[in-house]
Amino acid sequence: DRTWLETGSDWLKIVPLGFRRLLKFIKDNYGNPPVYVTENGVSERGPVDLNDVIRIHYYENYINQALKGKKIMHQF
Repeated sequence: DRTWLETGSDWLKIVPLGFRRLLKFIKDNYGNPPVYVTENGVSERGPVDLNDVIRIHYYENYINQALKGKKIMHQF
């Protein structure tokens, strides 16, 4: 989808709603088990400075979608 934000990897796009849909799929199909997110983040192209807009956008939106989709116990 052309509306998805790009990252430092050609194959990886920023799609927070996809994370929420994945959590819902796990809940609906596997009896709502605990889900542990042990790694998350986003890469960028080119030099990265202190004005880290892409990474801030990524974390704000993914955490927001996780909160909408699942009871959060811990984030590692």
